Amino acid sequence: MVKRWWAVLLALWIGGILFPFESLRQFSASYRRAFDFVFDHESAHILMHGFLFAVLAGGLRRKLGVRPAILVALVVGCLQEMIQALTGRGYDVRDGLFDVGVDVTGAGLGVTAVWLWSRLWS
Repeated sequence: MVKRWWAVLLALWIGGILFPFESLRQFSASYRRAFDFVFDHESAHILMHGFLFAVLAGGLRRKLGVRPAILVALVVGCLQEMIQALTGRGYDVRDGLFDVGVDVTGAGLGVTAVWLWSRLWS
């Protein structure tokens, strides 16, 4: 039962990462204002990417190990950038590469945090 919930949470987390939230800006002015308020600043964008991928890789580390967890994060990051390029407005490859770098850095921080947590409190 726990494995099933873990798989469902993992699928929802990855689905949330991959969903093109930016493309919804065109359908609602209030959504566009809220989205722009949160993501207009580069620092918020970086923190969000880092957090999402730290949680993803940190959660996968205990199940898969360090390298596979970071590899999954890299693949999900690349898929997310591909989806963004196909659905977004004015995609810049350099920005995409930067985002993938932030994703992998966040993944590394996530697996490191889980490792530290397990060393200090186990």
